[in-house]
Amino acid sequence: MQALGVDVLAAPGHKGLYGPMGTGVLVFAAPLAVRPFREGGTGFQSENLEQPQEYPWRLEAGTINLPGVAGLAAGIRFIGSGEARAVAASPPRLAQALADELRKIDGIRVFCDPKPCTGVVSFRLDAPSVALAGMILDESFGIYVRAGLHCAPAAHQAIGTFPEGTVRASFSRFNSHNDVDALVEAVRQIRAVS
Repeated sequence: MQALGVDVLAAPGHKGLYGPMGTGVLVFAAPLAVRPFREGGTGFQSENLEQPQEYPWRLEAGTINLPGVAGLAAGIRFIGSGEARAVAASPPRLAQALADELRKIDGIRVFCDPKPCTGVVSFRLDAPSVALAGMILDESFGIYVRAGLHCAPAAHQAIGTFPEGTVRASFSRFNSHNDVDALVEAVRQIRAVS
């Protein structure tokens, strides 16, 4: 964080950390005066009528999601394990392979840097709509993608894909080049009949 000049790092637990949804991490480079968005019982200093001032309890009103925290801890342990390193190709390499192949198909626009640094690729087909393309990939090919605005309408306005959005493929350590090949072939078939 110091080398990158990052003051606050927030990361969802259910993405690259392999934890359950509703979990995440918030790391401060230095003490900051952050106010909680919600206050209430914490199970810590319960005799006080005000939220504790000590971190992390200052920001953790209510009963902590212990099953979620345990799942997040397991995901983080997995990432640091030899097992994780032994699993298939890295998500950025798979994303690069997908982006390169999709760019070769007429009627496909790819929305990512020429050299993706993450395991995510967003794209659009001239036809059908992104919602229909996502449904066809799911129901006809067993390929699960996310179609739409991805909780980022301003980003889609900036790249000219609002209000429909894009199809987004996200890779993890559990994917392989076979998954890239299957998605590319499915998109080719969809384009051939649209």
